Amino acid sequence: MLEKIYYFVMVPMVYAMAAVLVVGVIARIIRIIRAPRQKTTLQVFTGKRPAWLHALVDTFLLPTARTIRPLRWIFAMAFHGALVLLVLGHLELIGEFRFLTGIERCSLNYCNLL
Repeated sequence: MLEKIYYFVMVPMVYAMAAVLVVGVIARIIRIIRAPRQKTTLQVFTGKRPAWLHALVDTFLLPTARTIRPLRWIFAMAFHGALVLLVLGHLELIGEFRFLTGIERCSLNYCNLL
């Protein structure tokens, strides 16, 4: 029974995933080509001083996206924050990192249940 489940996950589902990916990418490209021009500029570098600081703010905080679609901006920031935490959590698979030792690993008393 387990072999059938393993086969189903590893063979047809991989091809289905690839097909969905290709169809989705093609549909997205068509939507982008047919879409009207952007209303706002997507510039990253501003004319404000100090320029390097405002370029970093524009790059990482995305104020243009925040003004156009604030809810999407909130979810994008939450997603990228979770992605950073995921990468930090997986760094310990490579080796010991001193800056990660202060982070509590057990939440909701999960470690006490083991």
